[in-house]
Amino acid sequence: MSRIAFHRFRAVEQLISTYSGEQPFHLYLSEHFKRNKQIGSKDRKALRNLCYSYLRLGKAKADWSFQLRFYIALFLVNDAPDEMTDYLSIETGYQYTAEDFALPIQTKLNKLNIEEAELFPWMEQLSNLPDKSAYVQCLLQQPLVWLRLNNNSFEKAKQLLQEHTVPYVVAENNPRCVGVPSATPLDKLTTETCWEIQDYSSQRVLDKVDLANADKVWDCCAASGGKSLLLKEQLNEADFYVSDVRENILLNLHQRFQRNHITRYHYACIDLMQESSHRLFTQKGTGKQTQVNTGYFDTILADVPCTGSGTWARTPEQWTFFDAAKIDTYATKQRTILKQIIPFLSSGGQLIYITCSVFAAENELQVAYLEKELGLKVEHSSVIQGSSQKADTMFVAVLKKI
Repeated sequence: MSRIAFHRFRAVEQLISTYSGEQPFHLYLSEHFKRNKQIGSKDRKALRNLCYSYLRLGKAKADWSFQLRFYIALFLVNDAPDEMTDYLSIETGYQYTAEDFALPIQTKLNKLNIEEAELFPWMEQLSNLPDKSAYVQCLLQQPLVWLRLNNNSFEKAKQLLQEHTVPYVVAENNPRCVGVPSATPLDKLTTETCWEIQDYSSQRVLDKVDLANADKVWDCCAASGGKSLLLKEQLNEADFYVSDVRENILLNLHQRFQRNHITRYHYACIDLMQESSHRLFTQKGTGKQTQVNTGYFDTILADVPCTGSGTWARTPEQWTFFDAAKIDTYATKQRTILKQIIPFLSSGGQLIYITCSVFAAENELQVAYLEKELGLKVEHSSVIQGSSQKADTMFVAVLKKI
């Protein structure tokens, strides 16, 4: 019996049993490692991978022993046995061969008699995904980190990745969209501005959006500015406004804009849960304040707060501890935000509605609400499913104000 495997198993068991789900798992792990400085970097990496593998099982087979659940979790997420699975095979009495580990995920699930609904109990609440099974199965795999290469940086970025022996893939029909393994230390590769981290699906949200008449644009839930960067690249001369409820996240946006040489825009810290007939923005650089009244914008992008379920493959603890009541909580919050921003959209203007959710209540049902209650007409809507690209899943709809 491997002593290393035994001690790591005990460490994982302790970490999982004391984790409550109240904070992101990576923060919980960081705090644990700070308190236990004797844990070396190699063990930290191993424990992190093992814990996340266990969490990917979600609530499936909750009545099985910890040892057995851990073993089948590792069986599902890995394509080859290792020291830990050898140890758990002895402890549980179950044995899967190297050939078994190499099987497709669906075949493994069949072998274990695990239904998709056991892994993901909210199948009936899903949006109209192109492939629901692929979405559920992608939760068992760590996605890639996707980069959006800055203009004229492709060759330099490619050279950097090759110099540091970082494997990468380039998205089809978009040479500026590059995926790298999640553990890649991107901050150590370069101090220059070669790329922005932005998921493959996020980079595609404007693919079907007509921005020809977009002159006054508001990214109302801008966060750190990922969608704003996409917009600004196409609308450099537009009158551009960004806002978010969090001042600290707007600081990130300013830094990101500065790195990308964006200086012409207005910004504001706005709580869109509060009703107002006008919004006050500050012009970047001059500090001049501008009051914006209803009907001002011809384009509003609303990447609204949501369950984040389209990104759960990155944070498996999210669905392990998910309470389905949160779907309605977020849907209600989204409708409140929509009611506050639609008055600022001009007649004939367009709303670009975006979520990183896979639930219909946050997607298709919100489009129906916008049409029925807020006087908009849908032009098109779609789910951008990133499963086959090891990426997130997003929803985007474009609606016109009648």
